[in-house]
Amino acid sequence: MSAEEIASKADVVLSTVYKIWNRYLEVGKDAKEAIEEKPRSGQPPKLTYEVKAKITALACSDPPEGNEYWTLQMICDKVVELGYVEKISTEPVRKYLKKSSSSPGKRSNGLSGK
Repeated sequence: MSAEEIASKADVVLSTVYKIWNRYLEVGKDAKEAIEEKPRSGQPPKLTYEVKAKITALACSDPPEGNEYWTLQMICDKVVELGYVEKISTEPVRKYLKKSSSSPGKRSNGLSGK
């Protein structure tokens, strides 16, 4: 099977096929080791996919009684209170909500369809 056929069947770009093939040759033909990604250096993400999903759901929900909308600080406090994370500042939450086109103060924020 050619590299082009493998790329097509695996639904990846050709460079990915060559990269994995070269890794396969380097590691002594251990296919599992060639395919798996090696751990990356650097700080791990502050928000996991699970926590991001919970933040999205929270931001799209009705705000606490007595408030018109969720503030970033209220979201952070609630995320800690519910035990999703030990501690968190508003900045990673702000960046995530901005990337996801969400805003805690908007009712129709693109995530909830409200």
